[in-house]
Amino acid sequence: MGTPARRHRWLLGIREELQSGAALLDIEVEEEVRLWLETLSDGEFATALRFAELLAVQGRQLTEPYAKRLENGVLELRPGPYRITYWLPEDRSAAVLLTAFRKRRDNDRPAKERAYRARKACEAHHHAPGEHDVWSRNAKEGRP
Repeated sequence: MGTPARRHRWLLGIREELQSGAALLDIEVEEEVRLWLETLSDGEFATALRFAELLAVQGRQLTEPYAKRLENGVLELRPGPYRITYWLPEDRSAAVLLTAFRKRRDNDRPAKERAYRARKACEAHHHAPGEHDVWSRNAKEGRP
């Protein structure tokens, strides 16, 4: 963990789990997404992790049905009924998971607006590479 004055961001521990020689994106996780991941069942968590792994491997080439471009540089991962918004900073090899929400048929605009605001805040305050805590979850115990 960091100091109270520092915004917390976690690095999802995917590099260790994928045994590949390919260059992978780091997956940085904002607080909202970290908290959301902790609430998921083991099955839901495994699905979210698979989508994050796809993002780490495919980066900007990841497209529908797994990911969709929104507005203002924000994209979304689409695991089942959930949406995980993210952005791809130009200055480093990373994807930042910003917000998470359950997809609704009627109107997801407020959730998307929240993601756009989160991206702006993240971009203004993002940390340099190597300044992130590593977050992982033990699927058996269902907690970090």
